[in-house]
Amino acid sequence: MNDVTRKPDDGDDAPSRDVLRAKLLASVRRKNWNVRIRGVELEIRQPMMAEMLQNRPGRSPDASTAHSLAYFLIDNAFIPGTEIKVFEEGDVDTILNTWMFDEEVTGLTRVMGEMTGGTLEQNKEDLRGDPTDST
Repeated sequence: MNDVTRKPDDGDDAPSRDVLRAKLLASVRRKNWNVRIRGVELEIRQPMMAEMLQNRPGRSPDASTAHSLAYFLIDNAFIPGTEIKVFEEGDVDTILNTWMFDEEVTGLTRVMGEMTGGTLEQNKEDLRGDPTDST
């Protein structure tokens, strides 16, 4: 059994608070996905918690799926192997009004789901809910 999943009543071999904290707070390597869209290879990086929870137009639970996708690209699409972001906030309207919704865009939404553990709509619904409700 994984130390992190043990319950306090598992006996004397339960890990200490320090062991649990060390495991939970250890630096975890960010996952990356290489995707091809519009004939260009992009590196899509898994967002950090702070990035996802920042109050920005595309991250609001009330934001449209389109805006959420555009801001996701702005925040997480990099030139492969660099720290250079491909898009900027001024690109939102161009992305939304000139890109066709096709299999490449659908592929991006799948990558977003893999990164966040659910679909974009599920994640937006979760943001609307009570964070203390585990049901």
